Amino acid sequence: MLNVLRKSFIIDYTISFNSFVYRFKNTKLLRHIFKGDLYNNKSLKIFVRILTAFLSIFRLILFRGIYFAIIIYLLFLLKKIDYFKEVFLLLAVLGMFINTNTLKRSVKKYYNIILLKMDPISYTRASIVYTFCQDLILNTIILLSLSNYLDINSITCILIALISCLLKVIGEYINILYYKKFNKTIANNNYLVYAISIAIFLIIGIFILLHIKFSLLFLIISTCILLCLAFISYIRIIKEQKIVTFYKRINSESIMVQQEQNILSTRQLAVEISKKDYKIAEKKLKGKTGYKYFNTIFFERHKRILQRSAIYFSIFIMIFFTGLITIILFSNTYDAKISSFILKHLPWLLIIMYFTNRGSIITEAMFINCDHFMLSFNFYREPKVILNLFKERLKVVTKVNLIPAIILGIGLILTLIMSTNSLSILEYILIFITIIFISVFFSVHYLVIYYLLQPYDINLKMRSISYSVISFLTYFICYEITKYEFTPINFSLMIIIATIFYIIIALILVYKRAKYTFRLK
Repeated sequence: MLNVLRKSFIIDYTISFNSFVYRFKNTKLLRHIFKGDLYNNKSLKIFVRILTAFLSIFRLILFRGIYFAIIIYLLFLLKKIDYFKEVFLLLAVLGMFINTNTLKRSVKKYYNIILLKMDPISYTRASIVYTFCQDLILNTIILLSLSNYLDINSITCILIALISCLLKVIGEYINILYYKKFNKTIANNNYLVYAISIAIFLIIGIFILLHIKFSLLFLIISTCILLCLAFISYIRIIKEQKIVTFYKRINSESIMVQQEQNILSTRQLAVEISKKDYKIAEKKLKGKTGYKYFNTIFFERHKRILQRSAIYFSIFIMIFFTGLITIILFSNTYDAKISSFILKHLPWLLIIMYFTNRGSIITEAMFINCDHFMLSFNFYREPKVILNLFKERLKVVTKVNLIPAIILGIGLILTLIMSTNSLSILEYILIFITIIFISVFFSVHYLVIYYLLQPYDINLKMRSISYSVISFLTYFICYEITKYEFTPINFSLMIIIATIFYIIIALILVYKRAKYTFRLK
């Protein structure tokens, strides 16, 4: 097993070194500095080996730290930090279904098993043990370092770290059984992933609502049971005769997928339309001419792509508010707290709408499937043409983004009505209107920075640093606003006035400046 791991690390290092040298030789600035045969440079090899190891460890610690930080931060906001171990373990149950490694598609596995003929059983055995030890050590160190803040003793930290790793081993075997029956992993079944995720989050809510906590005795008994189940799962996995076939099938596909992605990026694939989308009902085009006709054709063909994620967000929002309303109906102690929390954190609607808005994916679809071709014509960059098309596109983009916005507004108002508060009818109406205006604001924002910065090059890749900077600054400003408290009326007036001014300024800027900025690069 150690020999397999050693060979695997050597292969990883070789791939990293070759990639490193390739980038050096293809970077204009660096290829003049570093000359000669870099592949035989021993000093460079040692440097890359150390750098690769450091970056791997750093990335592992960073992402694991972010995971723990998100859980702790959300519990801190809810003032339920004492439920950390329950939330952590329930999320580990979710992870055992959707975050497994054995059947995960990987180019690394393609090189090791298919090209270099490494024994799949030995590789699987070594991979599971290595991942188990790695996760156990990392989780234990982080938990012990946070034990004082989380008010958890050392034994509990070790137990929940061990349980989370044991669940992952069991999950590996569950995924293999699922793959044998359905020819795909659980993570690739979106409906099942959504169902399991919703179930886990509902259970977390029930635990917090009913004040359910795991005792030390429960954790010890669970650890003993899971140790047995994990050991059985591990034995079954390494004795699975079809594991060789699974590896070859899954990881042969991975290299094909990578080759396809070299031609078309993952985000471009997300906005690719199918043949059936080209057919448009005549009644939808009837009576439309000019840019309305042109715009209708584009958005009708992309309707499924553009509305899909908006509908997913809407469903999630509906489930969330259904849960809140259920808590209010069956608990007399939480209705006032929920209402007070919502009204105190109204500016967080900006962050919610920032992530809910589909502006970025819509503008990418515009460029890849329309503007990329049309910008080669001079008439397409005339001010009147740009402004007319901008207004037509804004109407449709706004309609798409209004789907989750309206659901969010209705859910929020119903939650406030059913909870204890002193809001007037005017304030209810203003809160709903505010959500609509925030949605409109982001619709305008993403469209205007697309026209003024045009972040994509002729090869369909995003090259604009300024676009990324503006997107980050937008989030940063929204986040900074969340630090202030507003009354519903003041917050609503601020958003409504800001949105109206922004729309006027956006139209002027697009008309005056887009003829210079909206072009192929």
